[in-house]
Amino acid sequence: MSADWSVLEIPGVQDVARKAAAKVAAEYSTVTMVEYDDLLQEGLIRLASKPDIVRGYADGPDGLGGLHHWLWCDLTDLARKEGARSNRQYSYEALRSGADE
Repeated sequence: MSADWSVLEIPGVQDVARKAAAKVAAEYSTVTMVEYDDLLQEGLIRLASKPDIVRGYADGPDGLGGLHHWLWCDLTDLARKEGARSNRQYSYEALRSGADE
């Protein structure tokens, strides 16, 4: 995977990542083990991995608000997948402990 880290220097882009990560972390804090710091790191990586999308939003009519929405959706999908995986693990452990009794 190639990344263009220079997109993180566009004014406001890192703020978008922080806000999107905070929003997803707050929304999914009770459902999944995903934490703000992990989401922020993943968000920055995803932004750098999609420089055309970042520049398109930064220069386009939707601006950084559109970029925030795009990244929020992406991070939400990640949190949902992590939550589903966590639930499967919990269910397995619950079934396993029930079988041992």
